[in-house]
Amino acid sequence: EIIYFNYASSRDSGAAHATAFRELMEHLPGNPRWKAAGHSLGNIVLRVAIAQWQSEGDPKGCLERLDRVVMLGPPNQGSSFARKLSQLGLFETVTGTSGMKLGPRWSEFQAHLGVPPCPFAIIAGDISKHPIGNPWLAGPSDGIVTVEETKLEAMSEFIVHPVVHAFLMQDNRCVQDAIDFLY
Repeated sequence: EIIYFNYASSRDSGAAHATAFRELMEHLPGNPRWKAAGHSLGNIVLRVAIAQWQSEGDPKGCLERLDRVVMLGPPNQGSSFARKLSQLGLFETVTGTSGMKLGPRWSEFQAHLGVPPCPFAIIAGDISKHPIGNPWLAGPSDGIVTVEETKLEAMSEFIVHPVVHAFLMQDNRCVQDAIDFLY
């Protein structure tokens, strides 16, 4: 069974979204084993939830039942694009506290992130060979997150495709790689 966890990223904090995710997972009947796949900020929400379970306790054993994780375009090292955009007056209004934590508040925020305690894969986009691009990003990127910013120590697999950030979860190659890793 597939469960879609949706949240309004700019309406609340990553910690609040992570708490809601934890409550969902802790109340699933039968304490099933589970796998997770996330896109962009969704991976940060998962990492906050993991850190919360690790620091506040995991009475339902959710972490020991987590088998595998796939991260699509995760800003695992923060976002240089968010840091640059935060210098514009309306950035926090548009992105909320989540955007600010990925950008100018990253150094204090990253201490509140866990690392999946299971095998995990990262799928990044690299459109640097396409005529479109983001001049505010240095190096290969998907137009929003650089390839380097997606990386996370202890990753089991790292895959890069020539895909724009917003389409990573719809690209057939990315979807197939995610399925292959999860199953």
